[in-house]
Amino acid sequence: MIAQANFTIGNPVRTLHGEDSIRQLPFLLDELGMHNPLYLISRSASTAGVTDLLALRSDVAGNQVIVSSREISVDTVDRIVHAFHVGSFDGIIALGGGSIIDLAKIVKLLSAYPSDTRLSDLEGWALQHTRTTSPLIIIPTTIGTGSGATRVAYLKRFDGTRMLRLDDPALHGDVTIVDPKMSKAASSLQTAMGIASILGRAFESLISIGTNVAVEQFAIQALSLVITHAYRVVHTPHDLESRAAVSTASQLAGIAFSQTGGSIAHALSIAMANGSEIPYGLAMWILLPHCLRFELQGGSASATRMEELLGSSLEPEPGLEGIDSASWIARFLQGLTAGLSPTMPSRLYEVYDPRVQKRLLAPHQLEEVALAALDSFDMLTSRTKPNLRDLIRILEAAYWGYPSDSGTTEKPLR
Repeated sequence: MIAQANFTIGNPVRTLHGEDSIRQLPFLLDELGMHNPLYLISRSASTAGVTDLLALRSDVAGNQVIVSSREISVDTVDRIVHAFHVGSFDGIIALGGGSIIDLAKIVKLLSAYPSDTRLSDLEGWALQHTRTTSPLIIIPTTIGTGSGATRVAYLKRFDGTRMLRLDDPALHGDVTIVDPKMSKAASSLQTAMGIASILGRAFESLISIGTNVAVEQFAIQALSLVITHAYRVVHTPHDLESRAAVSTASQLAGIAFSQTGGSIAHALSIAMANGSEIPYGLAMWILLPHCLRFELQGGSASATRMEELLGSSLEPEPGLEGIDSASWIARFLQGLTAGLSPTMPSRLYEVYDPRVQKRLLAPHQLEEVALAALDSFDMLTSRTKPNLRDLIRILEAAYWGYPSDSGTTEKPLR
């Protein structure tokens, strides 16, 4: 893997970072001319008291739309866009995790189009337009994908088709406020899944066809911050110093991803999140080591470059000679949640919903996930070009929990 010698890099999102940076919100509203903003708030953030930190006036109660990630659909978007136009709102404030942030970005984009515009008309790769969109302020309340830094937004479809993906410069937010206090209510397991998302986006930014020396620095710094602070932020969630560091890592990984796109782990995780009730972060948690093992196999140029970067920037685990990125990340994630209850599943077979007494993914669905990923835009930025059988083999290994490579299939450990 050789980073591009000639490249263009830029990210228009202004990031306000640090404890109590949320107090800058009133000044940002004035600066951006947002006198009647629409607040899109995740249900978990509203019930956890996170909104109290915004000190919202009582007269803006009618400006709030509270929605859970499971409720977000094309119909949800249409309803909110209609409310945006009817209410004469002049901006959007997103308060939540990646799903809410993506919802807000899509509403921002659609607000500049006629009311009869269909989302499918805007789907595609790197759309360009000259329409003026409403300002958007993003306030993440979870640690995760760094969606506040990207120009891509995803929307789950409930009809069995692949995830709707929009890529447009207008999907960038104007400002992202990264305040560690805003994510304190996230559970330890939710935070751990967010850390897996950061690692996935950082690692895959390093091996994407679009990587360059600037992206490498964003990704390596994100990895360094995660490795230093992840254990503390998972096990001592009120440690604001570590929470701020990992929140920074999330934004850096998002910036890197916005330049390069993802690879196999991202494409499969998106496809799995669309085709099942398994969230993106949990899919990434389980899939990432298996995907990296496939992508970095056999002393490839990507593996060599990865070892150079990690060897010069990060200290390997004691007792390990050199750096095997796939094995290292599997050990890191396992150690990260050791002692937590409930335990984090290490294979897809173990992902179980006790409410409905069934596994969230059945073996016969693996081919459907593989087909959706193979046919996705996200696979276009993968340096490795897997075929359908390669993806199925990776998913089988992740489902049953055995190591795999592109040339062997082993018996599952049941």
